[in-house]
Amino acid sequence: MKAYQYKRLDADLPLIRGHGGPIVDFDFSPFNDNLLATASEDGTVKLWNIPEEGVTKDVLTSDAELRGHSKKLILQRFHPSADYTLATSGLDSSVRVWDIEQQQNVLTFEGLKTTSNGLEWSHNGSLIGLMGKDKYLSWFDPRTQTECARVLTHEGARPQKL
Repeated sequence: MKAYQYKRLDADLPLIRGHGGPIVDFDFSPFNDNLLATASEDGTVKLWNIPEEGVTKDVLTSDAELRGHSKKLILQRFHPSADYTLATSGLDSSVRVWDIEQQQNVLTFEGLKTTSNGLEWSHNGSLIGLMGKDKYLSWFDPRTQTECARVLTHEGARPQKL
């Protein structure tokens, strides 16, 4: 049997290489087609303005950097109706809301009971939904800076003790 020869895809493709760890999530701005945010295991979010012609050579320097999480990042999402607003979630059991124009953390929900594996803004951006590894779905209201609801979504293969 003949062995198949694999070609490395990254050998010819230019890459974004500006983080100190692997990129774990990315999102394009709903308001600016060329604005890309990347979240990394190095605990930072970096912002990149992608040229109209695309990335033609390796990019080593970001246009902006957001620091505030003390551990690896997991997820990030741009706000659906407020330009320059981004939410992030990390292994430090916090969710942060950022003003990326000012490069500032404007709101932090700390002390979450578990790490998250899902993060979404509501359609109009009034709430942040967070799915935890403990199988609970939580909603946070950025205006009141509180958790407004928390429900068990399913018990899974092993029932949980409440």
